[in-house]
Amino acid sequence: MASLEDRFVKEQQREVDSDEETEPELFAEADAAAAERLRPVRDGGCMTGPKGVLKDHQRAKQREAEERRKRIDRLEEVAKSQVVNFVKAEEEKAAAAAAEEDEELSAEDKAFMAKYREQRLREIARQAEVAKYDKSFGHLIHLVNRTFTANIDKEPASVFVVIHIYDSFQAECNVINQCFAKLAAQYPMVKFCKILGLATDLSENFLAKGLPAILVYRKGDLVGNFPAVDKQLSSIDADCIADFLKKNSCIPDVEAQPDDDEF
Repeated sequence: MASLEDRFVKEQQREVDSDEETEPELFAEADAAAAERLRPVRDGGCMTGPKGVLKDHQRAKQREAEERRKRIDRLEEVAKSQVVNFVKAEEEKAAAAAAEEDEELSAEDKAFMAKYREQRLREIARQAEVAKYDKSFGHLIHLVNRTFTANIDKEPASVFVVIHIYDSFQAECNVINQCFAKLAAQYPMVKFCKILGLATDLSENFLAKGLPAILVYRKGDLVGNFPAVDKQLSSIDADCIADFLKKNSCIPDVEAQPDDDEF
């Protein structure tokens, strides 16, 4: 019969044998758990181990770079938008200023064109009126005694012959001669003439008191007689003389040329 000691030894041996059988299984389970912990999670989670840490760091850097590029792109878009708005605003200001300037110039141009059209219409009317007359002169004619009557009688019935009888020593006479030269150019259908008083058969009394004098003939007849005409004029200038002659029906009421001061 086995002793108590032998039975105890055998029991200890079975426990050791049992431990030796289960130990590999425990180590296998531990290795599997460790491997499971070390296996990387590839669905976007964290990675463990040296390689996993490195890849996580690279991925974080990549995300930072992408975020930085996105911020830079947004800033560039904002900057471009601001530049475009600024340029557009400046262009609108320039366009408004140009439009305002164009309006001002257009107003000036319209005023000028209206004045020009009016002037052209007057010129056309004058030319049409001048064409009605049989002759054109356009300059002041100097007469002497022997040519006085001929220069009156030979002209057609449509021609007014306006003669200034003057004294070369009177200032008023010299001014009227200058005015007649200007009027001869403005009214070429009128025959403007001048004759020295001493070259006529007029009396000494008339020469002393009646000069400057203007005589107007038409169809050989005297239609205007204005001795001491300087006293009948409001002023001695071409316009005033023309108005005076028109008022007395001694020249046509039309000019052949515009006044030089109109433009």
